[in-house]
Amino acid sequence: MSTIFELYPTLYYPLDVNGKTVYKNVSDITSNIRLTQKTIDTALNYDQRVLGDGETFDITANEVYEDPQNHILVMLANDRFDWRNDTPLSSVEFQSMINEKYSDPYGIHHYEDVDGNTVDNVWDDDADHEFAYPQNIIPITNYEYETRINEAKRHIKVIKQEYSSVVNKLLKDKLTENE
Repeated sequence: MSTIFELYPTLYYPLDVNGKTVYKNVSDITSNIRLTQKTIDTALNYDQRVLGDGETFDITANEVYEDPQNHILVMLANDRFDWRNDTPLSSVEFQSMINEKYSDPYGIHHYEDVDGNTVDNVWDDDADHEFAYPQNIIPITNYEYETRINEAKRHIKVIKQEYSSVVNKLLKDKLTENE
């Protein structure tokens, strides 16, 4: 049985092998192949999943579909195509990112009202209010802000296993329709 990657167009790519440039045909994984969300949503059912610390799309695909190469199904279901920025950071990676990005991780990032809406002007005057915030205004630290973003990436949809062959067929059809 062929894998989905064997259907991608190929390109002649230079590789450095022991200091020498060798050219090899490789799958062009940068090909932009997407099914419409309507096609996926109307044809399939999903399971909800929360990614664990350090869990990636290929680990999820291996657990759900018993094939890590089916990570493309997880990416398609969630409209996430950047494995570096679209997956949650592990605890260690998160802490490292926070320390690199912010001189004060617990400094104020922004303010919100009790409904979670960002508030632009907390005070109408220029006085130094220290830690006295207007009623119903909540300071959100850099750490809280980044934690929210990272945690939101943990919640994903997974195409149910019984539909994976249907989606793989749709992908193969899409990849081969221009041949």
